[in-house]
Order: sequence, then structure tokens, then C-alpha cells
Amino acid sequence: MRSIRNNNNNHEISAAVSEKGGNIIWYFNTRNIAKSTIKREEAIDIAQSFLKDIGYENMVPTYTMNYEGQSVINFAYKEGDVIIYSDLIKVKVALDNGEIIGLETEGFLTNHHNRNIKKPELTETDAKERLSSGIKIEHMRLAIIPTAAKKEVLCYEFKGKLGQDNYLIYIDADTGKEIQILLMVQQEDGTLVM
Repeated sequence: MRSIRNNNNNHEISAAVSEKGGNIIWYFNTRNIAKSTIKREEAIDIAQSFLKDIGYENMVPTYTMNYEGQSVINFAYKEGDVIIYSDLIKVKVALDNGEIIGLETEGFLTNHHNRNIKKPELTETDAKERLSSGIKIEHMRLAIIPTAAKKEVLCYEFKGKLGQDNYLIYIDADTGKEIQILLMVQQEDGTLVM
């Protein structure tokens, strides 16, 4: 880890770089942030362009949270039509001028590898049949998610609504077993997933 302090404005920039490959593991700039002038969509575009510029291709934004004049955007790797949540990168954008003030790549650096993603045993229709009949599906896609046992599972990810609540439901694409359900709490500054 290395830190540099700017005595003119008393903020610190810290970074950790991997010994093997010289990749940035994390980077933080603690500067004061002025009034926000950049919208969420623009911050996402800035972050995505930044990732491409430093060599991270096929990264798609998954979640965003704005707070204290900054936007934290989670990106997951996409291979073909499959989102791979294990390969995660977080980018922090200052909303006053669009500067990248934070980067965390450990999830990607630790987990990214060539995968032989096979065709699911279940069809999308088969997987949908496993869901509660009361849920209104808004979006579906294939995703690889990490499990508590440090394994990965190919799932159908269903974003849906039940009553007033929004959920992400993960159904194993081979067995049809429900792997995970997450409640999505929509807030003014982003989406909280529990």
C-alpha cells in the first residue's frame, strides 16, 4: 500500500497494487467534494469509460449508490449473455467534476478466469415455473453468482415485483432449485439490496 498526501489541500490518495501483474487492487482519493453537478447516468458512463481505458472490457453496471457527493457503481463481468457477479469491480465517481476517486478490483482480480459456461439444463420457461405465481417478472437474464461455499452457480436471475416490493430471485439453471432471494429497496440515492 502506498499513500500520498497533498499538503496544499490536505487530502490523501492511497492505493494498493498487486505484486504479480502490477494491477491496482484499490485506490482512494479523500479530497473534499463540491456541490454535485453530474447525474447518475453520466457518472455510470464516466466509470464505464474509465474501466475500458485501464483495460477492463465487458464490464456492465449492476448497481449504483449515491452519497455525500459521490456515486459508487458496481460493475460485473459479462461473458456472452451471462453476467458474472463473482468478477466484481467498484468505481467511485465524484459528482462535482466526474473525477474517479475510488476503485476496487479485488473481486475481479481474485475470481476472474476463463470459464466454460455450458448451456443450462432448464429453459427460461422451466425456471419461471419455479417462481411464486404472484410475482410479476420485469426482467430475466442468466447470471453466475457466488455461493457461501465459495462456488459459483449458473442461475436465471429474475427481477420482479410482489405487491409493493421488488425482488431478485435466483433459480439454479440446471436443477431449478431456488438459490437466493434478495429484497431491493429503492431509495432516492440508489438501490439497497438485502
